[in-house]
Amino acid sequence: FADGPGVTLYEPDGHLRPLAAIEADVVRLAIGHYRGRMTEVARRLGIGRSTLYRKLAELGIDSAA
Repeated sequence: FADGPGVTLYEPDGHLRPLAAIEADVVRLAIGHYRGRMTEVARRLGIGRSTLYRKLAELGIDSAA
């Protein structure tokens, strides 16, 4: 995991990416790493499962993906 894909903080022009975009990348990365086990994803991100599902909806991430 440490050697896997990371999260890019900067746009190609050197400016910071929007927080929502970074957050979406982190959530997608966690879902992939923990193989869709949402309880584990939420626990590792330090949030409740209901908060995780709300964030998925807000960020437009399909929880089945």
